[in-house]
Amino acid sequence: MPTSCASPSTDTIAQLYYAGDMEAYRNKMVSLIPRIQKQTGIIVTKTVSPEKLKAYTTVGGVAHLDGGYTVFGKVIKGLDVIDKIAAQPRDASDRPTEDIRMVVTVEELSKSKIEKQYGYTFPKTKK
Repeated sequence: MPTSCASPSTDTIAQLYYAGDMEAYRNKMVSLIPRIQKQTGIIVTKTVSPEKLKAYTTVGGVAHLDGGYTVFGKVIKGLDVIDKIAAQPRDASDRPTEDIRMVVTVEELSKSKIEKQYGYTFPKTKK
């Protein structure tokens, strides 16, 4: 007879995830970090400087993707599409009930061309 490898912690995590309570799910995952680090010897947290933390909370991005795939940007055209996607029905996992596929084109433009073409004004940077 096979035995289950599930533990009370994994059962709780699964229940929170499927209930769609993402804040409680995240809090439970964070509470397990010391145990994971102790049992595996692997450091799973990343130290983030106050400057980067401020950028993450005001501009965007995520620390675990630094040096890998983090891209900063701002939607300056097509906000109506984002609103339509956000309005779609979702399941208990906060996932759309039907797949939403889109094609995204990224074009590199100079700041002056963006300001002229889209009317966006970039914040002044300190030198």
